[in-house]
Amino acid sequence: MHAWMGRIAVLGIFAATACTGDDATPADTDGTTGTSGSGTSTTMPTSADSSSSGSVDESSGGPTANGLLACDPREANACEEGICSGASHSGFYCRPACPDTAAQGEPCGDEAVCLSSPDSDALACFSLDDCAFLSGDPCANGDTCAVLTFEPIRTACVPSPGGDIGSSCGPAGALACEAGAACLGTDLDGDDPGRCQQWCVPGDALPSGCSQCIPLSDEIGTCSECSVLAQDCQRGQACQPVNKLLGGVCVDFGDGAPGDPCDPFDPEGFCAEGSLCLETDVDDVFACVETCEPSNPMCPEPQACVDFGVIVPAAESGILGVCIDGADVFCDPDAERPCPDGGICLPAGEGVGVCGAACDPTEGFAACDDNFACLPLDADDNFNPEPFSEGNGACGVGCTNDGECGGDTCLLLDGVESDGICGTTCTPPVGAECAGGETCIPTPGDPGTGACVADGTTCEKAAIGGCPTPAACVELDGGATAICIPSCFEQDPLSCGAVPANCQVKTDPRWHAGLCLGGEPCDPISPECGPEQTCEVVGGSAVGGVAFTCGDAGDVTEGSRCEDADCVEGLMCIDNTCREMCDPTDDMCSTGACTDVSATYYLPTDQLGACL
Repeated sequence: MHAWMGRIAVLGIFAATACTGDDATPADTDGTTGTSGSGTSTTMPTSADSSSSGSVDESSGGPTANGLLACDPREANACEEGICSGASHSGFYCRPACPDTAAQGEPCGDEAVCLSSPDSDALACFSLDDCAFLSGDPCANGDTCAVLTFEPIRTACVPSPGGDIGSSCGPAGALACEAGAACLGTDLDGDDPGRCQQWCVPGDALPSGCSQCIPLSDEIGTCSECSVLAQDCQRGQACQPVNKLLGGVCVDFGDGAPGDPCDPFDPEGFCAEGSLCLETDVDDVFACVETCEPSNPMCPEPQACVDFGVIVPAAESGILGVCIDGADVFCDPDAERPCPDGGICLPAGEGVGVCGAACDPTEGFAACDDNFACLPLDADDNFNPEPFSEGNGACGVGCTNDGECGGDTCLLLDGVESDGICGTTCTPPVGAECAGGETCIPTPGDPGTGACVADGTTCEKAAIGGCPTPAACVELDGGATAICIPSCFEQDPLSCGAVPANCQVKTDPRWHAGLCLGGEPCDPISPECGPEQTCEVVGGSAVGGVAFTCGDAGDVTEGSRCEDADCVEGLMCIDNTCREMCDPTDDMCSTGACTDVSATYYLPTDQLGACL
């Protein structure tokens, strides 16, 4: 996990347990109705015996009146059909999968929309019902009204075995709480159950047994003793979080200083004034975390003040934050101006992102400050994988006319920095003058004359990945057709046969948008990161520059694949394999030989080695 992603882990106790919705207009609600709709549902096909009514087992599911089956998203093949989707506070159920091309909040049937789940980016088709989240009406036959999203508020009738206020529930399976309550305070990754806690509507009469309504927004809140955001306990106490939606209980100040281990519910382990006891990773490790004022942050370096308004859906910004290790500035990707100084907010999780300066990855090490790497972004400021598969340029000696090609022909192109590239003059379509692997391409201005081009096969215009790797699809002058040309990275000093001047960078803005990410450097050869951390590298390929930063260590050992997991402490993920790093000029490998991998990251020779 890269360092800036790892630091988001401390925010886990506050991260919303469901998607926060999308840009759709919120439905009007007063706690008696949620999302408008007729109650018509679009559910996954079920087996023949699932049409009967009856209770549902909260972990494994069972027959239900509306066809929804409870499930556990952590289990492989949790659903015979569809995908296991939902959230701990509203229950997990098998629902039909949305097409890969669907977008968050897009309709997928009559009164149904595509939504993601906290544990997965896959979209499922959620049926919506116009039900009251306080009373559960008009849900029947063992169903209750679940709140699916908060911005806008969407509701649905889901099977529930019920559960008293304060009883244990979750973290997976059906919503096991009575009407008017949600399962809050769970930890799906840590397999920690939560408690059934009441919903409320700010400003309205409090439900029976509700001491205070802690607003999540103007439309919905949770019943708790105090507000984490307002810190409204009596003098000498802090409001300690007990759910993920800003509700808490008042506890006395303790002796724990920032960074000290703590126990959120043991008086012997309480934190001192100015800190909260928060889970700092998914293994139930709690530590005192200093609070801060977002408008006047006073966090010690290299920490940054992260506003609760950034990480809790619909929460008010500018009131309270927490000091998080690292110089990153966290942000709300959906905010109108998420980052100061015109920076870009790169989404890094549900409702949270990290700010960075805009950059052009094709500028290489000049794109960002030292130890910051320029990561390619798409038009929506999300990570852009396209350059990694195709490169950001095409190889060829640049030209504007035949006179610049020394007797050869200038083939005019569109979409690259040079007007064209030089090729041996040939006669289409045979092109007997061309060498092996070349194609005689007719010039747009004179189809009877051609230029020999490496590869040169026809491709679909603007298609990404339509050419055999490594090649890019480039349009001929006028855009009538496009051909495959060997690709390159503009920032690679060894591109195009170590003649980088022959890499003609693409001009479309999508190849030039990026975000600078990095921070305090670490030494990959002699890392001195914190406990359970390792030195990681971001650079090479489509990235501009390089950054070495400390990130969370994982459990992947030497020589094992690390595409989707982190290496153990002291190893680095090189070409998707965990390796011991070394100094190419001083081979001290415990296994294998020290191989210079500097060029992989566009570094000068002898800067970085790996034991292979």
